[in-house]
Amino acid sequence: MSEIIPFSLNASRQLFYLVVDTLDGLSDANLLARQSIQKPLNELQLEQDIFLPDTEEKQQLNDIKDKAMNDPSKGYSLVLRHTALFTGYKPIRWECQYLPAVSGQSAFFCWTGFPLYDKEEEDEERRRLELELLRQEWDRKKMLAQAAVDAQEKERADIGKELHDNISQMLTSTKLFLDILKSKTDDELVDRSIKNINAIIQEVRSLSRSLVPSSIADLGLIASMLDLFENIRAASVIDVEFYPDDEIDQLLSPNSKLTLYRIVQEQINNIIKHSGAKQVFVELFSDQGNIELIIGDDGVGFDPETIKKGMGLQNMRSRAELLSGSINIISAPGKGSKIKVLLPINK
Repeated sequence: MSEIIPFSLNASRQLFYLVVDTLDGLSDANLLARQSIQKPLNELQLEQDIFLPDTEEKQQLNDIKDKAMNDPSKGYSLVLRHTALFTGYKPIRWECQYLPAVSGQSAFFCWTGFPLYDKEEEDEERRRLELELLRQEWDRKKMLAQAAVDAQEKERADIGKELHDNISQMLTSTKLFLDILKSKTDDELVDRSIKNINAIIQEVRSLSRSLVPSSIADLGLIASMLDLFENIRAASVIDVEFYPDDEIDQLLSPNSKLTLYRIVQEQINNIIKHSGAKQVFVELFSDQGNIELIIGDDGVGFDPETIKKGMGLQNMRSRAELLSGSINIISAPGKGSKIKVLLPINK
């Protein structure tokens, strides 16, 4: 008999669906009804075990079944105040459809029940649905944001590989040719060319390493940050002081490590471009089930309420939010700036 129950009704969390033979025996039911009944269906009678009608309701049931049998093309309904499907008072509107015997299959009644909620229950159900929609929308946004981050990482990796495998090799070959030429001539232009080539090679290597921080997987987050800060000190006038928790690598997933590394990269880049700072400090530690990253500088500062939210800041915020984290910016004109990143510990 189960094949007569539509899939949507069998999986419904809102509607009861009962299949009853002409002798009032319960033949089948959808999942929601089965969970409410919790008894073998073949041992139950519809009226005495499920509907529990009073005298007036019993007469209405008989009238409806007679009407349904006389005109199977129509559905007929009534409201029952008490049923065995709920422990307390819960009116249900039942719609009856009669399906005559065909092709050797017995005739039966199909009863579809619609619980009638009171206003408080309707409001609660509405809130539940609204929260579910919000959750689905948030999951959709996270999926899109993660796709954007993944695409960005792939693009970085492709560019970094191109720089390392092709451009860097071409520059190295060019330097070799110049070294050979230098051995045959004492031209100052050759010396200058070799010097420039060496500088370009170092710049390309540095750029390639910043695009593809493979050392995070090999060395860990702390060692990778130390390497990053060493390169920054060598290439600019900014001094970076780093205060990490030595156990931090053991608390972070690979994705969390990459997220924190990219946020540090982005913020240090912002500081170099805009702050005029001479000193930067970076703290990385765990606190009450979270990882906290603090990046501060002694630069010119800004008003967080008026500063234009560029792609850099948006990228940092998106990366943190993808891991259920947050970023808080603290700054004022003439007083430097500080950002606090909070990520839950999630291995």
